[in-house]
Amino acid sequence: MTDKIKRFIYVDSKGHVTFREVGNASKSGDYLQAIDLATGGVKTFRTDRILEHVTDTADVLERVQHWQSQYTRKSESDRPGGRRAINGVPEVCFTGFKAADKTRLTELAVASGYMVRGAVSVSLEVLCYGYNAGPSKMQQARDMGILILTEPQFLAFKDSGEIPIEADHG
Repeated sequence: MTDKIKRFIYVDSKGHVTFREVGNASKSGDYLQAIDLATGGVKTFRTDRILEHVTDTADVLERVQHWQSQYTRKSESDRPGGRRAINGVPEVCFTGFKAADKTRLTELAVASGYMVRGAVSVSLEVLCYGYNAGPSKMQQARDMGILILTEPQFLAFKDSGEIPIEADHG
């Protein structure tokens, strides 16, 4: 993309609607990563959660209030666009972990509504890698534009739906 400033109204994973101004944006798959002009930090946004692009900031407060009143969500399936998943179930693959760690992560993922896969596939949303991850799955995930996360990043993502700053976006 470009260094141009982008303005939009965004809904986060908890249903909070906010106005965002970002610069130095780049898009990768379903994600937009940019410098948040309010905080100066790098932020990653799911593009399916951008409710409206803003060109005129004069009425932005009214637009945010409009979306706040219109946007109520009770479940994951109500999110605009939904996750990258087949049959509404997001998929994750764990690679490069000790057996006990993989079992623990699998249980956490299943409890959070994920389908755990042993291989990289087109419906995979996340490849979560450990210290001993091989290059084959990592490269395959990059080639397919799948989100690649470490264990701490995945744990944050599954809880919040927001991607940590240093995540690899395929």
